[in-house]
Amino acid sequence: NNTIVITAEDTHAAAMGLGCYLRNVAQAHWSWCGSRLDGPMPAPTKILTYTPTFKEMEAYNYCTLSYTMAFWDKRAWREEIDRIALYGFNFPLVQAGLGKVWQGVLTELGYPRDKIAAFIPDEAATAWWNMGNLEGLGGPLSQSRIDGDAELGRWLVQEMRALGMKPILQSFTGLVPHDLPQYLSKADFPDARYVDQGEWVDGFVRPTLLDPTTQAFQKLAAIWYKHLFAVYGITHADAFGGDLFHEGGKIGNINITASARAVQGAQQKASPGAIWMIQAWHANPRPALLEGLNPQYARVLALVRDQYQGNKYNRSFGKVPWLWCELLNFGGNHGLYGGLNAIANLGELTKRPGAETFNGYGLLSEGLQTNPVFYELFTYRFTMPKDVSIGVTGMRGWLADYATRRYGLCTPEIVRGFRLLATSVYLPNREQEGCTESIYCAQPSWTARKASSWASGEQYYAPVDTLAAAQDFLAAAEAYPQLLHRETFRYDLIDVTRQALADLGRPLLALSIDNADARERFLGAIRMTDAILSCEPRWRLDTYESIARRTGGRAAAQAYRRMITSWSGNPNGALNDYANRQLSGLMAGYYLKRWEHFFANPDEPQRGTDAFHEGLNAEFIANGHPQKGKVDILPTIRAAVDFVAKTHAQWPKAFRFSRDVNWHLPKNTKPSTTIGYSVSEYITRAGEFEVIVNYDRGSEVSIKKVELFEGDKLVASDDHEGHAGRHSKRNTYTLHLNTYRTSLEDYTLRLTLTPSNTDASNGSFSIHMVK
Repeated sequence: NNTIVITAEDTHAAAMGLGCYLRNVAQAHWSWCGSRLDGPMPAPTKILTYTPTFKEMEAYNYCTLSYTMAFWDKRAWREEIDRIALYGFNFPLVQAGLGKVWQGVLTELGYPRDKIAAFIPDEAATAWWNMGNLEGLGGPLSQSRIDGDAELGRWLVQEMRALGMKPILQSFTGLVPHDLPQYLSKADFPDARYVDQGEWVDGFVRPTLLDPTTQAFQKLAAIWYKHLFAVYGITHADAFGGDLFHEGGKIGNINITASARAVQGAQQKASPGAIWMIQAWHANPRPALLEGLNPQYARVLALVRDQYQGNKYNRSFGKVPWLWCELLNFGGNHGLYGGLNAIANLGELTKRPGAETFNGYGLLSEGLQTNPVFYELFTYRFTMPKDVSIGVTGMRGWLADYATRRYGLCTPEIVRGFRLLATSVYLPNREQEGCTESIYCAQPSWTARKASSWASGEQYYAPVDTLAAAQDFLAAAEAYPQLLHRETFRYDLIDVTRQALADLGRPLLALSIDNADARERFLGAIRMTDAILSCEPRWRLDTYESIARRTGGRAAAQAYRRMITSWSGNPNGALNDYANRQLSGLMAGYYLKRWEHFFANPDEPQRGTDAFHEGLNAEFIANGHPQKGKVDILPTIRAAVDFVAKTHAQWPKAFRFSRDVNWHLPKNTKPSTTIGYSVSEYITRAGEFEVIVNYDRGSEVSIKKVELFEGDKLVASDDHEGHAGRHSKRNTYTLHLNTYRTSLEDYTLRLTLTPSNTDASNGSFSIHMVK
């Protein structure tokens, strides 16, 4: 009778059924990067039946909630709850409100009020506080902010449950303020024992760990759950989060198996039947911890960053069921990236040993507002049989269907552009941590390759492919002007063009060493990037600042700027630029100024450069950058694509596809000078590595030795003498890495070189595993 009827076993499945209708019948589209939901909503021509692949679909890790949603209000969250309900997620992580929970717990324990305020961080640092990495960064918060966040958390739990979801709430794992032992009553907690957790990256003091096997832990856990339930207005939780020994946490003399049993026991006492969701990251969870769990009430969230062969994930968690969780994005960085082939072929997971405990999927990217095609393909699998793979032929058809849903129109130009991207930038050939970052966002140096410490500096695809894709999308916009009325198409047109501009960076920087024209072209590319990004609100800094300001005023806007620049306020720390973004206002107001200073002062002592960066960072965090007004998108994109094409044509040799790492020695370099380069993306396991040092131009060099460092520790070296020049000899070096450390340490390759004269010298090196 001209109505659409959805029947399902519960509210969660019904919401997912509505999503299936919108996607498959109405040909509509929704995403974090624009939606198209204004088309006709026809009735199905026949009854359609969908069966969810799995019953458990988890959404978010802690980092997601800070990098993506730190300052969201109810308006933003209302859209988000609907979005994930339509996709089929039913286990979303919630951390809003935990400041209020800690206030209640610590007040009851007699911890001083000023200490409580110093313990609670701002919204941009909340994730790492809840994971036990730090305390108090960006605080103290006003009481009104803490209360407002608690009210939001209660509302989130209610609204999520209303759509059949089971919010994951923070459990008590024993982590407490590092100095709480000084204030905790010894009479009330006589057997309390602690393990100091030391420091996290850049010297952050971590919360200390109360031994979970003590009675003190059980008493404190009871206090925790009392306040947790009071803040959220509930009497029972369906699921709990919280991890032990995250990213370098100290075990001490704690019995890991007994600790896991105790933590889970306290959870079950507070909420019988609740599931403990444990993140699998680095060495966690250790086998000894898994042994202490009742598998019925535990799940492991396997964070899989491998976009190359993630469909062949082979880590085992014993009897504990696990969820395959994508980890496409780190820090909210912008860059076209994602293993479409790996996602399309996730059916291979059912063929691995231990597949009987494979229990679901998870959405754990740190920054969700990127790469919509990746997330659409990932969520598309949620009603496919779990053992089915789409394959190459299927992917071609799927991409055309995707474009039709996303834009309401699929043209030959768009199909060609997507197929180019799917076989280049969306087809990584190795594991890496997130996208290949734009060096425009990197701390300036002649050898810059990436912006953040643990990201990849390797360009695994040909820049000519992203240029060609940008030309295709522009051609579609020229031929079909109605596409520009779609926020989805505008977003993607800007994104592909932004990527083509970003891919100019590495070759232009190498040319800039002794070419003033290339140097100006490099700066022009950053200005051009800022211009195209200004055309669409989702690509503008002021859009996200206004969200933060609406939630927490000027202080929140400053916290957001801190997060996406120095992260901690220290522009010389390891976390600097971790959450780099390509946004209008940030490109011109921050990154451009760094590179302008560098090019104007290429031989300035490091202390002068550091002082400039510190001053720029402090000024940007405090005041931001004024944004230009609305710009006409089509001529701006047209000018940008033409700029990229002309740059390729001017220096064709520079844009030939190469994976070598460039090195540089300035003029008047002293004998036996050591230069270092991060190679973490190449070192993914122990073994034998071959390093070839190549010469390009300038002074020829003698090679004294090649060394591999793990942080500050020398772990492999080859000190035979070689030569890199017009006639290189003995320039291949062998490094034996006996043990691979899975931690936050950076692997650095150091070359000790002596130039043959006082001229500058340039070359490259390659590194690859041989066995």
